[in-house]
Amino acid sequence: MINPQVKERYGEDFIERVQVALLKLDPDVPEQKEILELFGASRFIETENSNYQQIEEVGRAIGKIQ
Repeated sequence: MINPQVKERYGEDFIERVQVALLKLDPDVPEQKEILELFGASRFIETENSNYQQIEEVGRAIGKIQ
């Protein structure tokens, strides 16, 4: 998730532009593969915040998220 204040600094469509850029990263392009590796990823896929609900609950239960 990106801080909503970035819209004020970079424009209303900034979050969408970042999402598109991340989803377009191609592991067959060396420079883009390097970016993916920095994230520990081989590719990005679309998802929804609700998909992380169980992870958040476990994190709170074990004290990793307050």
